[in-house]
Amino acid sequence: MKRIMQIVLALGLIMGLMYCTGCKTTQQVRDDLVSWSESDIKNVETMRLISDNLRETWPFYSGLIDGFYELISHDALEKKTALDKIYGTDDWDDRAAGQALALRARLVYELTQQGVDELLPGFLDLVKPFI
Repeated sequence: MKRIMQIVLALGLIMGLMYCTGCKTTQQVRDDLVSWSESDIKNVETMRLISDNLRETWPFYSGLIDGFYELISHDALEKKTALDKIYGTDDWDDRAAGQALALRARLVYELTQQGVDELLPGFLDLVKPFI
């Protein structure tokens, strides 16, 4: 029983010290969390605007990709088809905008990677004599 009382007293003392010394820290944490959440809202508003703008330009890029159909990888074409489907619906909400933005980034990555894989070896062969 004596050991339990010592533990309870120690915990009470620790909690009291944390309360007295942590008041300012707790307020700072709250302020930081509020600031972070407000920044997150601004970031989402910005990404929403970007996604809306990219939706407007998609028909052009979709046609451009169709023009290079034989040269584009299967993975890139799958992403393009998924984007055609998302952009083609009337159900444009935050979820669709976020999904489209992520797919668009993955498509750009896929096309860039394909371009590097195909063009870099030839470019290095051209530059090799000058190195």
